[in-house]
Amino acid sequence: MLKNIETSIGPRYAYTFIAKEKFYLSLGVFGSLGYLNTKVTTRLPAEDVIINQDNFIFRWDTKVGVGYNVSRFYTGAYTNLSGIQYQQENTTVVNHETRIFYHLFLGMRFNAPRFIERQVKNIEKKIP
Repeated sequence: MLKNIETSIGPRYAYTFIAKEKFYLSLGVFGSLGYLNTKVTTRLPAEDVIINQDNFIFRWDTKVGVGYNVSRFYTGAYTNLSGIQYQQENTTVVNHETRIFYHLFLGMRFNAPRFIERQVKNIEKKIP
């Protein structure tokens, strides 16, 4: 059995360029440092063998997206490339993991149902 607990903290920056009020290009860069605790339990007939490791980790992400957005329709695509690296405690093993994700989307906007519009208008009247 394997249990991992990971915590990390780091800065993130993203910027979106807009062209002709309908097209956009979004770029992001993220980096973080953290801690990974791993507990491995190996079940043997005589007894369970438990190994704990505490590792310092470095994680990074980049994100690139393009899209089109008008009042009733929107579409776009994002690519996210992420990685993690850490050296296992008390070993010479260095773990590297890189992943790439693609996200394609297409959407339409509809008017809200009248009962929701009425509720929102009632709330807006109460807010100064």
